[in-house]
Amino acid sequence: MKILDSMALKKTLEIFDRIEFFNAFSVEEKELIATFHGRFYSTGSNESIIKEGDSIDTLFILLSGSVNVYKGRSRDSLALLVPGDIFGEISFLTRAKRISSCISAEPCIVLEIDHAMLNVLSAEIREKIKDQIIRKLVKRLDFMNAKMYEVSHSTQRSAY
Repeated sequence: MKILDSMALKKTLEIFDRIEFFNAFSVEEKELIATFHGRFYSTGSNESIIKEGDSIDTLFILLSGSVNVYKGRSRDSLALLVPGDIFGEISFLTRAKRISSCISAEPCIVLEIDHAMLNVLSAEIREKIKDQIIRKLVKRLDFMNAKMYEVSHSTQRSAY
């Protein structure tokens, strides 16, 4: 990944305005997040962003492009992430090792959030970030529950 040292504020805010994650943030709060240097990265296609087993506890918000999620040595993608999706949240929240790998499917721009960044943000912004992480996790859990229900019911029908 390549660090984006000077992503223009106007361009960053335009990207934030397209990402649902930032809908609850004021313009001033978005500007504050956008001015954190060294937090924006770009990738090419097929570039590793997160490696399974790593001990780094940061969270990423996908701002543009798409990312595949892999587990183990399998080359079958578990999920395709799109702008607005978060990844790395398990390690971010638990400080445990990475449980999957994330590889760009195309060129991407990501925003990295770590605990040091959160510590210097206001309590109000921290709470909004946490609320958005919770919202994303609940949405993902709801999706997985629906998939499990679908699979369990299709298995029951085929057993007869």
